[in-house]
Amino acid sequence: MSKLTKLFAVLSFCVITLGSIAQDRFDELKHTLDVLSADVPGLNEQVELSVSGVSLQEFMRGIASAHNLNVSINPSIKINVVNNFSNARVADVLLFVCKQYDLDINFIGSIMSFNKYVSPPAEPIAYKAKNLKITYNNQTDFLSIDLKRDSLDLVVREITKLSFKNVVIAPELENELVSGYIQNRPFANTLEKLAFANNLKISSTDDNFFLIEKNTDATTANNSNSRNNSRTNKGNNRTANKTQGLILSIDDNDMLTVDAKDVSIAEIVDAVATEALKSYFLFSEPQGNTTLYIENVSFDDFMTYLLNGSDYTYKVEEQVYLIGERKLERLRTTKMVQLQNRTVESIIDYIPAELKTGVDIKEFLEMNSLVLSGSTPQIIEIEKFIREVDLVVPVILIDVMVLDVSNTNSLSTGLKIGVGNRPGTEGEGTLYPGLDFGVSTGAINDLLGLFNGYGIINLGQVVPDFYVQINALESEGLLNKKSTPKLATLNGHEASMSIGETEYYAETSSNIVGNQTIGVSNSIIYKSQNADLSIKNQTHCFWRSTGNYGDYSRAFRF
Repeated sequence: MSKLTKLFAVLSFCVITLGSIAQDRFDELKHTLDVLSADVPGLNEQVELSVSGVSLQEFMRGIASAHNLNVSINPSIKINVVNNFSNARVADVLLFVCKQYDLDINFIGSIMSFNKYVSPPAEPIAYKAKNLKITYNNQTDFLSIDLKRDSLDLVVREITKLSFKNVVIAPELENELVSGYIQNRPFANTLEKLAFANNLKISSTDDNFFLIEKNTDATTANNSNSRNNSRTNKGNNRTANKTQGLILSIDDNDMLTVDAKDVSIAEIVDAVATEALKSYFLFSEPQGNTTLYIENVSFDDFMTYLLNGSDYTYKVEEQVYLIGERKLERLRTTKMVQLQNRTVESIIDYIPAELKTGVDIKEFLEMNSLVLSGSTPQIIEIEKFIREVDLVVPVILIDVMVLDVSNTNSLSTGLKIGVGNRPGTEGEGTLYPGLDFGVSTGAINDLLGLFNGYGIINLGQVVPDFYVQINALESEGLLNKKSTPKLATLNGHEASMSIGETEYYAETSSNIVGNQTIGVSNSIIYKSQNADLSIKNQTHCFWRSTGNYGDYSRAFRF
């Protein structure tokens, strides 16, 4: 079931319940008037009356005088009546007036006393026991508590059980609810602060007993009643406040819902802080009215929304909210924000000007950090922006290969035959990568001998110094890898590389000077010329989705 459905069901139940109670009340009034009409005939008579802008007292006095009724009207009731009745029963007119203006009738014999209806007090909501967050260290005598509207009776029982120190409460505090958060403080000090926070007082006896009782001081008692009413209202998830145009509520998780229509900011702060049991101090009272609706937010978030865009801010010190103008020194906050992935240089230029207004920002290069000084909400907003841009910057590695390319093709063949300077007894030479082979006399005679004897062929033999040399070679130009440098640069930045040297050459210029005697002036200027290999490249790395939620791959653009 959704939250909206649950809320609608609760509201429907409340409307039905309230409607049922109201109907029962009017049914009882009608029954009483019907019974009284047997002794007071005027209640059964017919009314012929038309009035406009007449006070309720005059209206009821006119009916009572015309029909012999005994009627008393509370003079504090300020209501003007505009009605027209024709042939209406007097008892029905009186019942209609009670319904129309939310009145009640007290019957004393035949006397009818009209007063404003006052709803009966709501029945207290039964307390549901929770696991109490209380710890005690018997080594250091330190007590820690984390309470939110918990039963005081159960709290002191748990404290006594953990510490073996007797804590006793006054009988009238058995149903008291207390709240407080204290971490690792001495036992007596913790009890004292718990009592103070809940408008109670504590005293110790010589026999090591601690007694908690009501604070009899008048001012503290009034504050206590206000807090108790607030706690009761919290249990109903609704606050009854006296500020016109303001409705606020708080749930069991201390989440606030505030609905204000043209209400003073100071009144909103006071009402919400009282409801949330927050301590605050005003350096200067916030001026102006506001209209807002905020649902399910913490007290800190509520204060940020309320004061955002105004000249006022807040700061928390020891669980006390200090509220005043942003320019006040006590309300300024100083914080160092360290970057994790980017360098701090020039990051200030990327922060929007609206966020930097009224905030002092300094670069701390050694710590790669920014030092912020200003109001707390602005610092939180700037820090959030810095975290959003403080992302990992991809480093692009570019492999460069430098090659010599020769695009040539050549073919060389030859045959050499001669006598003398024999190349060898058999044959020798190179078969690969080119053919360069010499054949000796013996090899040639062996080859000729293979053909002799076939038919009429008789080739004979060569002389001993005869030789043959065969040569054949084909060559083709290929690649020659010179170097493979690597370039590294940040994403979006240009990478460049230069390999070579700078050469200088001379330029000589001659100038003819003089009128009668002519002279020649020579000047030499050396100019440079770069003879190098330069490479420039710029790469962008971006992320693109592969189709599945949360699954991304990198792509590059050159």
